[in-house]
Amino acid sequence: LTPATVAMVLYLGIIPIGIGAWLWMFAVSRLGVTVASIYHNFVPVTAVLVAMMAFGATPTIYHLIGGVIILAGVVYSQVKSYAEKQSR
Repeated sequence: LTPATVAMVLYLGIIPIGIGAWLWMFAVSRLGVTVASIYHNFVPVTAVLVAMMAFGATPTIYHLIGGVIILAGVVYSQVKSYAEKQSR
């Protein structure tokens, strides 16, 4: 292993994880764990969008199907939660 390889591995292991953990804790503190957990499902969708913008990746039909399923699940949970709050 070269020093450059070790530096890259350390960077990828520390910086993104540290920033991700901080953002997660910030979101939980602002939104609460229940709401933050619902939106955590968007991580794979965001990864595909970033790959498309940054690397010119082309999404496959599986990415599109997965994105639709994730979006439908989040919308369903939000609509159901809203309906329950309105019925109280």
